[in-house]
Amino acid sequence: MISSIQTGRINILIHQSVTFLLLFLALSAGLGMAIDKIAILLLLFHVVIFFDFRNRLNQSKVLLILVLFTFILLTSIFNQTFRVMVFYPIFGMLLVFTFLENKDYLGILNKLLLYYIVICFFGTIAAYITGSNMFVTSLADKGFPFIKPTIGLTTTVQTYGSICMLWLILHLNLKDKIFDLSFVLVSLAIFLTFNRSTYLFYLVVMSLYSRTFLFLIFFSFLAIYAVFFENINSFVFNQSSITSRSELLQGFYISFWNENSLTGYLLGKADNFYSPLIMQQVKWDHRPDIENLYAMLLHTYGFVGFLFYLSSMAVLLGYIFVRKNYKLFFIAGFYFFVTQYFTQEIVTNIFYLFLSVILLIVNFKSENTSN
Repeated sequence: MISSIQTGRINILIHQSVTFLLLFLALSAGLGMAIDKIAILLLLFHVVIFFDFRNRLNQSKVLLILVLFTFILLTSIFNQTFRVMVFYPIFGMLLVFTFLENKDYLGILNKLLLYYIVICFFGTIAAYITGSNMFVTSLADKGFPFIKPTIGLTTTVQTYGSICMLWLILHLNLKDKIFDLSFVLVSLAIFLTFNRSTYLFYLVVMSLYSRTFLFLIFFSFLAIYAVFFENINSFVFNQSSITSRSELLQGFYISFWNENSLTGYLLGKADNFYSPLIMQQVKWDHRPDIENLYAMLLHTYGFVGFLFYLSSMAVLLGYIFVRKNYKLFFIAGFYFFVTQYFTQEIVTNIFYLFLSVILLIVNFKSENTSN
């Protein structure tokens, strides 16, 4: 007969395995069929069955969910439209709440993200050897056809870069030895994104944890720059890339600023995509999404949603500061305020995993310190 202890261990193993699989799929939007969103819903359903989910929802959390739902429903009714995606932050916050009470998720995410990055890293290497595949995109339209930035199993280079950075933050906070083989591999994976925003984030994080490594990177860059300065200048200061970011906001200016009422400014349009009519008036007529969180928040949720995000992140930073985790204070500030200028990850799962990890590390380290 199987003892209660063995049964408990088997249940934990089943829970961790299912969670591992569903989280892997939650980071694999590039596979299509909305697999990432379905995986999160299944994960929430799994937690409800496996645990008493009610114990993880206190009154303040329930109130936050109700306020979010009511506001999004209100702006949807006002705009006479219903887009499932604009309700996604509610599911994202439920995901955060499922993680907050269990520090074991830190270990699960640490392993999961490393396996994920390793698979995507070798997929990228294969792309340079055998030709382009699902793990990479191309910079041919920016004059660099030989560069194949990694997107992994996501849909954008930026999102994949955030996944790499999330593992790095976990590694720096959970491991005593920083410079091991996994660190080298993930650093190479970050380099292969060829994403300037991710590079900057990497330098910010490493400057907080290892100034020696930062100086090494700096002097190495100077040596490489001296040899390949023309190529590096054309990549870093690529005018087409800078111009395209401005042009991508053209639809936002037309859709939000030029065609709105006072109530519309307050509540937004309840849609994180441009309408077909707006797409006929812009240069980038194949990109209906808004690749800037601040513009996306204003367009979708208006100034009420925009100010709610800013105030929520300010409260988060205040909480981290009070807990005296100053390194995570700067990291969270950079990710939630600077990185989001180049993306709209609030409608992706990585945003909420990032939020979960930050809170778990802060709480876990504070707990260890008090003990």
